[in-house]
Amino acid sequence: MYLTISDRRTGQAEGRPKHRAAIALFLAVGSSGCAPMRVPLGYGTLDVNPPAPKTEAGQIAVARFDDARSSEYATGDEIGQMRNLYGMPVKKIEGSQNPVLWVSGGLVNGLAAEGFTVERVESAQTAGALPTVVGKVSKVFVDTYMAQTAWVDAEVGIDQRGVRLFSTSCSGEATQTGWWGTEEEYRSILALAMENFLKACVPKLTPILSQYAAK
Repeated sequence: MYLTISDRRTGQAEGRPKHRAAIALFLAVGSSGCAPMRVPLGYGTLDVNPPAPKTEAGQIAVARFDDARSSEYATGDEIGQMRNLYGMPVKKIEGSQNPVLWVSGGLVNGLAAEGFTVERVESAQTAGALPTVVGKVSKVFVDTYMAQTAWVDAEVGIDQRGVRLFSTSCSGEATQTGWWGTEEEYRSILALAMENFLKACVPKLTPILSQYAAK
């Protein structure tokens, strides 16, 4: 099979954005050395403040989530890695806030936007009679090579007075072209992954929470 000059030009044009992104990332890594990049984590969306509540839905609690992340991806403050032109990791990406608290904090804002009055507690045992959202964060990670992809995964449940009322898995993922490998690019892709996480998770939780919330 032979390619015409037009076909070759089309193929070259389609490959340019990814090629340029990889070169930009290479230059960003080279200019900043191998020190970890610190990325500020927002809560839920690109806006720091959650939207105004819809209606009064009652009082609930959200407990501090457990950290169940695997070293296969990232633990502690680490939330990702930058790769060079050959796909090799060259720089760690760290969150300026605790990644696990970022996930439970995102759910606090997401549920507050549904009209719930949310109390933050250390555990379901300290929440009294309130239905309490509990969870284990399994992944908060952003990987970058030709594109930037971020994931937010957690096992989430609702407990009340020692009884498990509901359990589910929640995941959010987002991908974008990474041109320069800046803090803002990583913050935005993580925020979009969190937004998708909340879109998947909050609708699963609200029916049970509405049924058992303190009025």
